[in-house]
Amino acid sequence: AGEVLVRRKLEVLQGRNEAAVLKHCGAMPSGYVLNTPLEEIAFHLQLLERLEAETVVLDVYNRPGDDYSELTICAPDDPQPGTLARITGVLYGCGVDIHRAQAFTMQRERPVVLDTLRVRSQRMPISENRARRIRAALVRVLAGGEDVEAFLARSGISPAGGIMIDAIDLRNDLSEEHTVVHVVAPDLQGLLYLMTRALSRCGLHIHSAKVATWNGRAENNFYVTAGSGPIPAAHLDRWTGRLRAALAG
Repeated sequence: AGEVLVRRKLEVLQGRNEAAVLKHCGAMPSGYVLNTPLEEIAFHLQLLERLEAETVVLDVYNRPGDDYSELTICAPDDPQPGTLARITGVLYGCGVDIHRAQAFTMQRERPVVLDTLRVRSQRMPISENRARRIRAALVRVLAGGEDVEAFLARSGISPAGGIMIDAIDLRNDLSEEHTVVHVVAPDLQGLLYLMTRALSRCGLHIHSAKVATWNGRAENNFYVTAGSGPIPAAHLDRWTGRLRAALAG
């Protein structure tokens, strides 16, 4: 069914290399293929082409009339857990609020992260100057030139040691390849960084994430693996307690 859908999308993506599109969609989680608009897939292919020549690709789109920016980040993934935490930490340090996010990891010879975030700064879209600062910081932090904690300290930010959790649930019945960590918490500045930091410190690799905030609450789903696969079903309760403690600090 997934391949049929991809081929239907290919009919619309006129002018793109069919093999390249199939390879791209084959490397992405099924949720990406099912839910990503056609024009967005074509746009992502352009970003991936740019990544061959750039360390980090950053695109900021400000739609007239909107009070937020659509921020797309494309960068090589790190074999060790923590890439999403570094990205969200940089945004936190640059004074950016994340209100919605979809993050994916492409399984290629060298994995690539492809994140789309709805962001604001001081209730306004991202300015060109702030976008330049974000890109420069991402290049330094993702390339290993500066630790994200050091960047935050240099930005005058001391992140909280932990956060309050309204609910946390770990499930293996929503994905064949990943454990889904569902977390609900009151929204606060830097929340997504604090969450991804806790998951990474526990050794979980985040392959994709769906983040949404409204009415002062954040509801986040992280698709994770422990080692080479999902957390074993027999260990879910123990991991739930471990993550609750890590998130609480």
